[in-house]
Amino acid sequence: KAPKINFSHSVVLIQVNFWTIGSPVTMSLSGHNAPVDCVNFDDDEEHIVAGSSSGIIKLWSIEKAQLVRTLSGHKANISALGFHPFSHFLASGSMDTNVRIWDTRRQGCIFTYKGQGGRINCLKFSPDGKWVVTGSEDGTTKIWDLASSKVLHEFKLHQGSVTALDFHPCECLLASASADKTVRFWDLETFELVSVSSNEAKPIRDIIFSPEGNVLLSGAEDSLRVYGWEPSRTLDSLCMFWGKIYDMKIAHNQLISGSFHHTNVSVWVVDLSKIKPFNGDINPIDEADVPASEHASSVAQPAVTSKEDVTSKESYPVNEAA
Repeated sequence: KAPKINFSHSVVLIQVNFWTIGSPVTMSLSGHNAPVDCVNFDDDEEHIVAGSSSGIIKLWSIEKAQLVRTLSGHKANISALGFHPFSHFLASGSMDTNVRIWDTRRQGCIFTYKGQGGRINCLKFSPDGKWVVTGSEDGTTKIWDLASSKVLHEFKLHQGSVTALDFHPCECLLASASADKTVRFWDLETFELVSVSSNEAKPIRDIIFSPEGNVLLSGAEDSLRVYGWEPSRTLDSLCMFWGKIYDMKIAHNQLISGSFHHTNVSVWVVDLSKIKPFNGDINPIDEADVPASEHASSVAQPAVTSKEDVTSKESYPVNEAA
């Protein structure tokens, strides 16, 4: 199954566009009256949801290309969306600092979580569906228990806004990325910090654990890094030019990512078989070879010959008049 790459573009775009790789726009979904700030697919690839700067959320059927639900309640831009792994629940985060849980079948909000100190930048349901975790502009990460509707724990050690979150596929481990240019790994049984990565050159925009759970990949505007966490180590670092990366997925030993710049969205494909540890080399790179945060333009060379050897790219123009 092809991975689902979620895009966001909020210049003046008030519709959601679909592309097939190598082809023009294949479908456009309209209905919003304000710029779209974030989008997401459900796990069955039957629906797509989009949140706008007006605080309105719209849900479409992909097969029928029809609007199914309009969800209202937030008082500011929708900044994060996520589907429950095996139910009809949808979580939304907003610049109004609230998190809402929706039952998409009943067209209503069933829980509202308050108490985050800033805009909700990212959120994700736990693999077992019992928790939803949120990352905020104030640098905190909160775990909300769905059964009790209360905060289970709050992590506060990041020195910048939390930008991305991911659960380990089979261990009680959570990773959080931040504008402070680090990734932190948290034990979800003890709620203790396991380790923290070395500083990247720029704020981290997205992270993803490998399907096997042996490493975590992080994407900043100019780099891709591969991390281990016990102990903390950098296994590989690649100079990239993907810009404002928005989403990453792994399929068929490839990392597929989506990014946007002005009126273009781009899909990048990274051949993981040519980078550590996927190429069989499990030795970490020398930290002295990893670029220091103040030298964003001087990125360490990857283990492969050049960036062109491991990546390919497709770009698609966005219609600003939409």
